[in-house]
Amino acid sequence: MNKGLKIGISLLVFILILIAVVESTQKKPINWKETLHYKDKIPFGTHILYKEIETIFPDLEYKYRLDEPMYEFFERYYDTIGIYEESYLPKYEYYSDIFCINSSFEFNSAVTKELNEFVSSGGNVFISSYYLNNTFKDSLQIETQEYSDFYCKTEYETPKFSLTKSSQILEFDKEESAMWFSKLPKNAQILGFFHRQNIKVPYFVKIPKGKGFYYIHLEPKIFTNYYLLKKEQFSFAVLSLNYMKGERFLWYDSIPSKNNETTPLRFILQNKNLRFAWYVLLFALIFYLLFKSKREQKAIPIVEPEENKSVEFAKTISSLYYEKGTPGNMIRKKIDYFLFHLRKKYLLDTTDILNSKFHKTLAEKTPFSEKEIKEFMIKINNTYNKPTNSEDDLIQLNKIIDEFEQKTIKK
Repeated sequence: MNKGLKIGISLLVFILILIAVVESTQKKPINWKETLHYKDKIPFGTHILYKEIETIFPDLEYKYRLDEPMYEFFERYYDTIGIYEESYLPKYEYYSDIFCINSSFEFNSAVTKELNEFVSSGGNVFISSYYLNNTFKDSLQIETQEYSDFYCKTEYETPKFSLTKSSQILEFDKEESAMWFSKLPKNAQILGFFHRQNIKVPYFVKIPKGKGFYYIHLEPKIFTNYYLLKKEQFSFAVLSLNYMKGERFLWYDSIPSKNNETTPLRFILQNKNLRFAWYVLLFALIFYLLFKSKREQKAIPIVEPEENKSVEFAKTISSLYYEKGTPGNMIRKKIDYFLFHLRKKYLLDTTDILNSKFHKTLAEKTPFSEKEIKEFMIKINNTYNKPTNSEDDLIQLNKIIDEFEQKTIKK
């Protein structure tokens, strides 16, 4: 692991710790979402009510929360033998009360029929919801609508509610408005009123059907944790529920249980801080893999270019020739190299260096006169063709060639 990667990981760990500290010191905001879920402990959940059912109904034999659609429940546990095959109770008598709470219910014709048969057989159905579908409302001959200050010509104030079996009128400060019954059957009994200034309208009624009763309640928020933590509002909610028998109790909120989630990360994903930490961890892992996935290879060694040792080579060769004592050979090679230089630079034919045409052409291309060129070439030719050469000849030749090169460079 290289130094840069270590620094990156250390920085990431530091950021995670810093985020964790900041998150842990922050005050968790209140969740005002109205879920009405029996497990939710937020203000508008129904955790307290579900836990207090045993207290509210001292004669309670058992309670059961329905975690499936209502029609499937009736079909499974009543229309077939099901898990109650040893029960001596006839159809629809296994439960005494069905308690339904949610912001809205959509009971289709099949469910409506089953509920009506359940109530007609002597059961009680308590429904607390703002909105009910038309199929169900038509079966009970009721109509509901939202209270409007505009149409009723009243000014807004904190909603107040009362029960007919109590003279107390309570304010519910988190309510904004209310639903009320704009139409009721003749046999309906009003159990509670919504109050606004000098107007009161029914929001809680009892409707008999066969041997049992429907209790339709249009303000489910009254049963939430926020109000049940207050003494007066708790007593108010208990009085509303005491119309039921409270023996064999079925709770239905049409909300799938949170325990049905099968993901192994359910606990982490349900917790805000853990969920945030999990996403940061995934991002860090992806970040790490992206950097590690880059092709790694050994460092390429720096190869220094070879030095130009032409001068040293020339000195070495000249030393060898000098030591052998054969200046004639050196003279010939020096002349050959000089003539090669003339051919390459001036593009001349050096086959006959004593030719006057050659002298004239070279004179035109150099600062020398034709006469000087002629004398220069005669010396070179004589030195080249001399049978034996001395060191003085080599020295003189070197001077002549150096003088020629010096002058041609300046031109």
